[in-house]
Amino acid sequence: MHFVDVSPAVPGMLYELFARVLMAVHKRNASGAAVAIDWPQWSGCHLGSVMRLIGGQGELQALLILIAPLLESDLLILKQGVTAVPVDAKVTHAFIRDQSQTSPSRVRRLARRAELRGEIFNFAEPQESFQNPALPVFSASSQQKFMLRVKRVDFVEGETPSSGRAFGLGFPIPTF
Repeated sequence: MHFVDVSPAVPGMLYELFARVLMAVHKRNASGAAVAIDWPQWSGCHLGSVMRLIGGQGELQALLILIAPLLESDLLILKQGVTAVPVDAKVTHAFIRDQSQTSPSRVRRLARRAELRGEIFNFAEPQESFQNPALPVFSASSQQKFMLRVKRVDFVEGETPSSGRAFGLGFPIPTF
């Protein structure tokens, strides 16, 4: 397993640039790769300024080719090349797609789908009072923009969260 760290050169574009990298990961993972995303500077509801990409050496090299325009235009900074994950790294957490905080249009869509299935839709407001970070992404199928919310969860041995695998989320993440 290997990793590479990237940071935005322009702090004001952090979420936009992270979203572009996330979509590149999505494209690679949709074609069979298994690249995970980590934010090692995660703090409560802030992603931090470093995005860590974790996967096989070849998968990361292919991903770097996809994000090369961002690197070449000096929008993203590559902290170092592809590096091996330390052997003593322990899996401590995962990032998942958080759909507990949703928009009114999504609630209407869920209600409409439940009605078509003959079910009664009961929407419960999310219990969490804070907002998890959200990245602006576009749906490949509908070309509509939506906010992909990210949530950090503790890793529990024997359980593997799978929410958002195509986006590089839902993978167990080692801390080092």
